[in-house]
Amino acid sequence: LATATSLARELNKTEVTALKRKSFVVIKDYANRATMNGLRTDALSLKRKVAVVDGGEAQNSGRVCQHTWLHNNFGASCFVPTGYEEEDEAEAAAAAAGHPALRLYLDSLMSTLECQLSSVSLFSGEEFESDLADCQSLESELAYLYYESGGFYHQHFDTPGHRIFREDDDDCGNRRAFSFILFLNNDWDTADGGQLVLSQQISADEQRRRSSEEADGRGTWIEDDGVTSVEPESGTLVVFRSEAVPHEVLETKRARQAVVGWIHGSIDSYYNGAFDDAELEEEQEE
Repeated sequence: LATATSLARELNKTEVTALKRKSFVVIKDYANRATMNGLRTDALSLKRKVAVVDGGEAQNSGRVCQHTWLHNNFGASCFVPTGYEEEDEAEAAAAAAGHPALRLYLDSLMSTLECQLSSVSLFSGEEFESDLADCQSLESELAYLYYESGGFYHQHFDTPGHRIFREDDDDCGNRRAFSFILFLNNDWDTADGGQLVLSQQISADEQRRRSSEEADGRGTWIEDDGVTSVEPESGTLVVFRSEAVPHEVLETKRARQAVVGWIHGSIDSYYNGAFDDAELEEEQEE
């Protein structure tokens, strides 16, 4: 197994450029097999020993999958051993399940992406190049994701279509800025299904509409031939703009595991900049 000192590597220049241009990047063999095998064992161990959260079991829910949360944006840091005296018995027991040292690798992956993606614009399009994500590390989310045979997730965006505010700070708006998926499945065959299908990024205008305060949460569902199908093969990392890329998971014919995460970004600069400028231009034209 990989050791607790193993760290996730940074995205290289070519990978970051692809993310900026297409709003997504697919990186094969991102992590070594030993690390992937250890994470898969850890994910299955936690699934057996720790409660999972249903992602929807009914066909009309649009998804059939389950999560074990490792970190969420409500302050729960789950199952990564801290060694703190105040750690309660339940947290300690959960941390002891599986291979907790390997979760430090996931922590380094999340931290690496937070650092690198802070210098990438939150939205695609030239008009947003100066509106950097300014990633909010305390808001990041991380989970193991499970699909049993027959599981699926219909096409969707990873953002709700509106800003998220903390109750104690109305001036701080944030939302999921970037999504990432690290697949954990060995010897995957195309016939096994479960492919992640990424549609082309939506237009800058549509991103602007979806992220407005009055947005209804619905977006443009893409039906075209310009899709990218990704096999959920162990070691493949996918990173994409949460706001810009509609995606789906096809029905899987065998159990499928992955690490999933969401990096939150501040959108205050977007609201204070892009919208105000657009309104000013309209007033000047009148």
